[in-house]
Amino acid sequence: MMHGFGFGIGGFFWMVLIWILLIAGAVWLIKMIFSGTAARSGEDPGKNDQAIDILNTRYARGELDREEYERMKADLKS
Repeated sequence: MMHGFGFGIGGFFWMVLIWILLIAGAVWLIKMIFSGTAARSGEDPGKNDQAIDILNTRYARGELDREEYERMKADLKS
């Protein structure tokens, strides 16, 4: 009489492990496909926009003079 569909105790463990690895691999692959160019380049395109917004706010408040503002803006755009 066969128990465990012929896999035995150790075979069941390996079968579960293989399924876990397959599911984890599929999730990783989907994540890499849909992450976009930002993940591949190591940059977040929204971060630069946020930094420029903060810079504009600081300039509008008078915390920065025009020379500092232009220098920081050029640094952020490069």
